[in-house]
Amino acid sequence: MGTGHQIAFFVRELSQATDPKRRAAAAKGLGRLGGPEHAAPLTEAARDPDPAVRTAAAIGLGRLGAPGTDHVLITLTTDDAPQVRRQATRAVNRLALTGPQVVEAFARLLTDEEWHVRLNAVTGLRRLGVPGDADALLRLLDDPHPQVRGHAHALVSALMPDDDTVSAAVLRTAWHGPDRARAAALRMLPAPPTAEARRCLLTGLRSRSPDVRLAAVCALHHDPASQTTDALVTALEAERAPQVAQALLSVLGRRGEHRLAPTAVRWLDHPDVAAWAMHALADIDAPGAVERIRSALTRWRNVPSVRAAAARTLARLGDRHAAATLAALAHDPDLTVRYGAMDGMALLGDRRRPRRERRMITEVLLDRLTGDPALVWFARNALAHYPEALPRLRRLTATTTSHQVRAAALSLLEPHDVDYFLAHLNDPVPAVRHQALYGLLRCVRTHGDLPPNARDGAVGVLTDLARDDDAPHVREAARTVLEALGAPPGRAAGNAADEPSGSRPDPGPSPGA
Repeated sequence: MGTGHQIAFFVRELSQATDPKRRAAAAKGLGRLGGPEHAAPLTEAARDPDPAVRTAAAIGLGRLGAPGTDHVLITLTTDDAPQVRRQATRAVNRLALTGPQVVEAFARLLTDEEWHVRLNAVTGLRRLGVPGDADALLRLLDDPHPQVRGHAHALVSALMPDDDTVSAAVLRTAWHGPDRARAAALRMLPAPPTAEARRCLLTGLRSRSPDVRLAAVCALHHDPASQTTDALVTALEAERAPQVAQALLSVLGRRGEHRLAPTAVRWLDHPDVAAWAMHALADIDAPGAVERIRSALTRWRNVPSVRAAAARTLARLGDRHAAATLAALAHDPDLTVRYGAMDGMALLGDRRRPRRERRMITEVLLDRLTGDPALVWFARNALAHYPEALPRLRRLTATTTSHQVRAAALSLLEPHDVDYFLAHLNDPVPAVRHQALYGLLRCVRTHGDLPPNARDGAVGVLTDLARDDDAPHVREAARTVLEALGAPPGRAAGNAADEPSGSRPDPGPSPGA
């Protein structure tokens, strides 16, 4: 049966079939195969007594997109059957219909009982860039379905800076909305807050809902007003929820607020908050903090996050026993703790420590660099603070069998170590060639050129590497070095960052950061 015969069959079925299932199938088929000239049978089907047929008519009209049928779809958005409203709103969005009637329909459907309809309505309003009904839109911040909440949040955030109606609705919701909507609205208030917004946020600190209190703390983070600091201190003293206490300790620690100390000491007894309490105590350099943190390190020996935080904070505080503690933690069975030890050793490297301690830490870091594959780049980042490791690192570039260690060692060498970089331009591992290239780039940028006895040979190798189609990052780095040397790379040079990608892994934020 050809397409024309199928279309004729669907048209007959729509007008003659007594079974609603057959009429619904015909409406879908006509929408799939027909053209704008077949909109009339579907418009008639939109008035069918059976909801399945009206649903199919909405789907078919959404596929046809025939002129003059917009009002039919908008009418179907008021249908008594949820599935009809769902497909009608979907069709309106599919056809990207606009106009006051569309906005009015979507605004009304923001409170629909069917969540798919609410989702279609709010996505439609996002498409149109209007709130529809600001208060109904804000109520969707408490919708049970996360997709609806997400779209509502995105629309409110986009409209709030320029729409006074939406801004007023946000403030009303922040004062009196359901807890989930109130928390979302509090986070949307302007920063720094207006006087009215500040009163709302300070009231939120006393809410019975932890989510609301947490939102208020986060929103007040950048408010420097003294009354805000006083309110945050009071809130910390009364707080019992770990997540909110974490946020309060972080905010007050960054403000250097010494009044947090007694409460922070109490939170050292809670495994979920102890790490944030340690960082807060370090932020204010609280008297007796070292002893208390050492005590917590022992108490929470089975909580890796606390022990990692202790490693970092003991180094920050300049504990005289920190080097020995970190050396022990660098061999801890838990990787999180070893990360913390590496961070702590990096911090110690920037402090004036006895030469004996620095030598000991250097040995530990070199041991971890070569003996712990999970720590290679973390140990490398810490070794950047210990120039006394350079002789060993130079030897490692030639003796290690690990390409990760070879690349890490090369990344730490100095601009005058030209021979080491040249020796690894033909390394079989692209990551090592990459580090060698950036080592040469540092040489050129420091001294203006390569030594005469190295330049000619280097340019030839670099030109070959600039044509390396198997390793794009090596190719781009080679072109960058050739550009710095003033030598044509053979093809148009691409842009490359000054540091090789992946050379400095981010161990993640410390608790309280």
